Amino acid sequence: MAWGGVAEQYVGCLFFVNTLICTVVMLNLLIAVVSKSFDTIDEKKTQASFREKAGIIAENEYLISTAAKAEWCKPKMSLYYIKEKEDWDDETVEAK
Repeated sequence: MAWGGVAEQYVGCLFFVNTLICTVVMLNLLIAVVSKSFDTIDEKKTQASFREKAGIIAENEYLISTAAKAEWCKPKMSLYYIKEKEDWDDETVEAK
């Protein structure tokens, strides 16, 4: 059965439009997945940073001898962590 010249052009046009729409939808889906992954990682970056710092401190417990720790860490001494004022968030300011 012959479709004729008009049907071939119509099918070609439909194929092009369908391919274009599918490409745009798949690209949009890829952007959404990557964006969600980035948001998940971004939410956990502070927690991961503190976990890494605590791991380094815990690791140093085993690397430094007891005599060196006693000499270096005097009694009633504290470790202060200072943030720049621009890095403060509203919760930090309210807590103080």
